[in-house]
Amino acid sequence: MHLIGLSREGIAKALSSAAGISFEDSLKGLSYTKNRAFGDIESRVAFDIAKRDKANPVQAASALASKLKPIKYVEKAEAKGPYVNFFLSSDYYIDSIKEMLGKAAVKPKGKKAIVEFPSVNPNKPWHIGHLRNALLGNSMANILEFNGYSVERADYIDDLGLQVAQSLWYYTKFKSKPTGKFDLFVGMQYVEAAKALEDKEKEKEIRAVLEKMEKGKNTEAEKFVEDVIKSQSQTSFDYGIFHDYMMFESSIVNELLPDGIKMLEKNGALRKETAGKNAGCWVLPLEGDEFKGQLETNKVLIRSDGTTTYTGKDIIFHLWKFGIFEKSIKFKPLLKQPNNAICYRSYPEGKAMPFGKTDVVVNIIGIEQAHPQNIVKYAIRKLGYDSAASNYVHVAYGAVKLPEGRFSGRRGIWVGYTADDLMEEGIGKARERMKDAKDADVKKIVNAAIKYAMLKIGAAKEVVFDWNRALSMEGDSGPYILYSYVRAKKLIEKAEKAAKPGDYNEEERALILKLSQFGEVAESCARNFDPSGMAMYLSEIAAMFHSWYAKYRVVGTPEEAARLALVKSFANTVEKGLWMLGIETVEEM
Repeated sequence: MHLIGLSREGIAKALSSAAGISFEDSLKGLSYTKNRAFGDIESRVAFDIAKRDKANPVQAASALASKLKPIKYVEKAEAKGPYVNFFLSSDYYIDSIKEMLGKAAVKPKGKKAIVEFPSVNPNKPWHIGHLRNALLGNSMANILEFNGYSVERADYIDDLGLQVAQSLWYYTKFKSKPTGKFDLFVGMQYVEAAKALEDKEKEKEIRAVLEKMEKGKNTEAEKFVEDVIKSQSQTSFDYGIFHDYMMFESSIVNELLPDGIKMLEKNGALRKETAGKNAGCWVLPLEGDEFKGQLETNKVLIRSDGTTTYTGKDIIFHLWKFGIFEKSIKFKPLLKQPNNAICYRSYPEGKAMPFGKTDVVVNIIGIEQAHPQNIVKYAIRKLGYDSAASNYVHVAYGAVKLPEGRFSGRRGIWVGYTADDLMEEGIGKARERMKDAKDADVKKIVNAAIKYAMLKIGAAKEVVFDWNRALSMEGDSGPYILYSYVRAKKLIEKAEKAAKPGDYNEEERALILKLSQFGEVAESCARNFDPSGMAMYLSEIAAMFHSWYAKYRVVGTPEEAARLALVKSFANTVEKGLWMLGIETVEEM
């Protein structure tokens, strides 16, 4: 528990005792004041008292304030209208700075989370929609890790999909010599390959390729898919995104499905249809308010011929993730990443790895897949695993638009809008503004611009990506926050005295109070599975720091030691927050 959390708890306990209401209700009624003339924290509990006692809330607040006993870190409490306002003491600000300058270790929760992202088909490059998926997944993994979870970063590879079969057919049939980045080369070919299904003879050839892929060992298909993935991974690495493993669909089909189907058939939650269009199929009845009005009342999981639908496979895969279905999957090294960690892939001739058996599953999947995701969660619950279902999280994200509108990966209109294109364009624009900057710093600044612009918007909302805003130095941008960090570090370098908390003016207290809320923001982001709160928080403290910096000197003043402690606390907080968003700091801008 962070100091601000303990302070709020102390206030809530005092209110609960004086008002005769629950601690939970007292805590829920606390908020930070918008006007510091009214203190630091305010309580609206007088409204609850007035409702209970049929009294006037203003009088209730006044009476409550007079009953309160001394509270640690609270200098005074006073009623203002129907609110009780709390003014934090000087000791609170001094101890908060000490806490922020310390190196408190994150207490492990003893829980594991698997975050799955971005699950791009291995026959094309990442476009900017895929990039948003990856940035959300990477940030959520960091946030959960910061909050004490053991995190596995997983990627799902649909190596048995029709799109892959089309691309492989085209690639082998015309024996084109690859040029440039392989995933882009294959993606450009897919634009033509997709048209082949309109031709009956070509469709037969493609179906034959798919059948061969589905039958098992296919070294040609295996090499093709791995080559595409390795090329896609170069994009991932450019954005500082790494994975622990990639789960291939072929592993699910060949290694999980046989026993998984038996498990589903034995469970009383499924029903075998004896008549109608689904005769011979095992179906999951979709019951309850969440499925009212849906045309689909029964979801087929196992077809009459014994094959499993996509949803059926997904359910079995997630039973494996939660460790409910204890079937071993083997893995082999796929590639060594720039962070020196090995990314593994599922492979029948590999070795056992400690993956899976998680407490929480987080899937970063487009908002248009909300219904299928809801069915998987519902199925896990109906199969009797309530705890797993409660910890199955779908982070649904909206599309990314450019100012000129949408684009479509299926029709190949992503050309010019790949994640690689975005990075290249950003580096060009940033280089025009920062002619003397190091290449490594320019790339970090562009990363910050892209990541912040994508993550500051709530996941479910659409993003309209605009370079002018993303690279702006006027506020609410990644570069603006980075610049506040650079300014702070420069002050620290120039300082002549050692940092030591001291007396702070009202503006400095406001900044310290905001900085002390970092832990609450981090916990809220983990609880809500949403990085946007951290992005907006960093923007707020950066703006407050810039405003303070413009008014007050640090070096060479009587307040140097105390202000330096504040500057260091700010820099430490920004660095941790940026890490959660996947943004690296720079020393020069």
